[in-house]
Amino acid sequence: MDIDTTTETIRDYIHFCVDNVVTKKKVIIYSNNKSHITKELKNCINRKKVAFINEDYAGLKMIEKELNLQLKEARGRQKDITEHQFSTSNLKQLWNTMKAVTNMKPSIPHIRTIDDLQKADDLNDFYLRFQTYDFSDKCKCVIGSLTDDMGTRLEADSSKVKLLFHHLCTQKSKGPDGISARLLKTSAVELTPVWCALFQRSLRIESLTLEKICDHSKSKKGPSV
Repeated sequence: MDIDTTTETIRDYIHFCVDNVVTKKKVIIYSNNKSHITKELKNCINRKKVAFINEDYAGLKMIEKELNLQLKEARGRQKDITEHQFSTSNLKQLWNTMKAVTNMKPSIPHIRTIDDLQKADDLNDFYLRFQTYDFSDKCKCVIGSLTDDMGTRLEADSSKVKLLFHHLCTQKSKGPDGISARLLKTSAVELTPVWCALFQRSLRIESLTLEKICDHSKSKKGPSV
């Protein structure tokens, strides 16, 4: 089995395990803040929640009175602004205010294409049209020069690889292989021997899977265009 097939097999098996273990759930969050909700009101609401959690009922009553007073003042200011815009005959500004008060959002039309996969490939070819230089010879020279001062081949240290996996930032986006940094960090013990063996094999045969990775990243871009 060549290194490209091995890489694809490892990647597909990781995705298979993730799909079987991780539960996917779609969560929709709707904003419920009106235009008269200010930063001071949000702070007051948060203090009310903290007082309720701490069972501070005396402080809760005081915060509720303060919150009701601030809500009344904020609604009064919003009312004055709307009435003033009615009197100024500025229809554009009035319409923008009414949309903000009613939380009206314009509908975003979805882009539809006849062939989404072909459209994704065309866009990738367009943005990569200047990257026509072949770096394969330089890659082979760099791989062939990966030796230390004693002339021996480099070897991946599993302990250092595992340490690097543990220090990955989980907020980073996925790479071309579709494997997230969170998965590498949480499964560092299980994935470290696999990655070390794959790296050693790549050094031994002096071959990289750059073309396969690029092809995979292009094929993943489909209906999202």
